[in-house]
Amino acid sequence: MNAKKSRCFFDTNILLYPLQVEEAAKRERAHALLASTDKGQGVISYQVLQEYCNACLRKFTPKPRPEKVYSLLIGLLEQYEVVPWTAPLLPKALEIHYRYQFAWYDSFIVTAALEAGCETLYTEDLQHGQKIESMTIINPFV
Repeated sequence: MNAKKSRCFFDTNILLYPLQVEEAAKRERAHALLASTDKGQGVISYQVLQEYCNACLRKFTPKPRPEKVYSLLIGLLEQYEVVPWTAPLLPKALEIHYRYQFAWYDSFIVTAALEAGCETLYTEDLQHGQKIESMTIINPFV
């Protein structure tokens, strides 16, 4: 009998590390984590796509050509479920922001992961091991 794998959410930094030349240990760990995730198991949000695109366009030298960034984005869209940001999610994001004192954009990430029913949120930006409702935050680099 096959056990159903739990859904997991990837923050932008996890998706970017495989593209980085420096920080080889993080690059390899992020690559292994992403490669071990079955299609349909991984989740991202439109915010993550926007941050990813922005980082690709601003942080990499040499700056990648538009078609390369487009290709990377299409790959993400094909691999992961994307949670759209909708107005009904705003109250939950505000609740998360006030309750946990997270930065506003981190509250968006947490809300999107909860909305998608994820059991795990992979990020290096929040407290490793922290539980929010039924979801656990994991920093895969600790």
